[in-house]
Amino acid sequence: MNHFRERIRRLRTGLMAFLLMLGSMFGVLTPAMQAYAAEPTITGTCHIEVDDLGANTGGSEPYTTFFVTMPDGQTYHGECIDHGSYIPLAGNYPFTGTWNGTSYDIIVESRYFADTREDVCPEERPNFDLYGQGYTQRVGNFTYMPYGYVRIVKESADPALTDGNAMYSLAGAEFTVTSQDGSVLGVLTTGEDGTTGTLEVPAGQTVTIRETKPPEGFLPAAEQAVAITTQETATVTFTDAPAYDPAGLMVAKYDGERTCNDEGNLPQGAATLEGAEFTIEYYDTLSYDNYTALNESGIAPARAWVVATDANGFAFLDEAHLVSGDDPYRDASGQAVIPRGTLVMYESKPSEGYVLNSDFLSFQKIQEQPVENAVTYQTPQVPEQVVRGDLTFSKKTGDSADRMAGIPFKLTSLTTGETHVIVTDANGYFNSASSWNPHTQNTNGNDWALGESEPIDSVLLDPTAGVWFGLTSEGTLTSP
Repeated sequence: MNHFRERIRRLRTGLMAFLLMLGSMFGVLTPAMQAYAAEPTITGTCHIEVDDLGANTGGSEPYTTFFVTMPDGQTYHGECIDHGSYIPLAGNYPFTGTWNGTSYDIIVESRYFADTREDVCPEERPNFDLYGQGYTQRVGNFTYMPYGYVRIVKESADPALTDGNAMYSLAGAEFTVTSQDGSVLGVLTTGEDGTTGTLEVPAGQTVTIRETKPPEGFLPAAEQAVAITTQETATVTFTDAPAYDPAGLMVAKYDGERTCNDEGNLPQGAATLEGAEFTIEYYDTLSYDNYTALNESGIAPARAWVVATDANGFAFLDEAHLVSGDDPYRDASGQAVIPRGTLVMYESKPSEGYVLNSDFLSFQKIQEQPVENAVTYQTPQVPEQVVRGDLTFSKKTGDSADRMAGIPFKLTSLTTGETHVIVTDANGYFNSASSWNPHTQNTNGNDWALGESEPIDSVLLDPTAGVWFGLTSEGTLTSP
């Protein structure tokens, strides 16, 4: 063992110079090596130095042994395979490798005709003086597997969207490298900068690299194939698309006494669905399951916007609907998008004729588990309560101002033309508010009088009947 280590030490002194020179000779490896295990032979140039002289020359081993340094820097232990021949000089010699199913059996072509004693190993020269000219030994009896290297560089397809956003990371991506026969050669994992270390891979083959685990916030990229060349590092770049949702229809506002229509919504009476404002807040976190917890955390939104609805009750995150706020996030094509994270929305200003819906709060997690071609944002449909005015009055005589009970009036909406009969109570008072007479109580129960041509007996009228104007502009009725 000590003898072996001493020979290694001696070998290292000249190895670097040899490798520098050998780099220019490396092209001797046949192009056929590009097909892993399918090529029966390889050729190249290696470097040999004597390890043990063998028994015939005073060594401890039965035969001469050699240190053999291959083109990729790997050093092997070879033996003389031409027993009785002279020991060759240390130096560079061509080799041939024959595939044995798992590696290459190597024969170093170090056999040449020695004309003079200087043509053989110095320790062999006394024998040359005795026996004269002759051939030197070849070296073999060892196997060799040439190696190359592969490393991965991971990049974002949209760095303007992902850089600085905590919902996206280049770290933790895992890439599985497989050989041509499908066997796994190793797994590479990216660090914070998106790069991996190097994986040593048998050279002369084309390997397949699959992204078996994308990093946080990204979708996996397509697999790639790369040829592995001896002693070279193949750097493969994977560009992953970030997961996000398109910023399409952000909210649909509709009259709460109707149903939401994807084609457009209509208001009631003189009210309008246009101009309602909704505040949208984007948080680059997925750590909270409800708005209360998020709000109590003290985290500020990364970006926020105020959008206004159009005449159809729709609001988009675009220039036409944006009232104020930050620039929208955009993808590489310039389209507005919602990055991975949490989106909160609430109504901050009602449209004219409607009551602010303070009960509405949208809390959604966007692309929590990234899925390709999937939109996770669900457009909220927000019902709005129309502002209803109430009518109150008292009926009195002109002179004495006495209250007049049971007096019917015809009340008509100038917007829809809807008409109902209302009646003063025993005190000559009328109030249309539901708190006075519930709208559901004998609703519009005095309308029978509209068709009467004869004088109406006020005793037959019900001053406690509720009044409800439920006719919409398109002619449908809503319930009280």
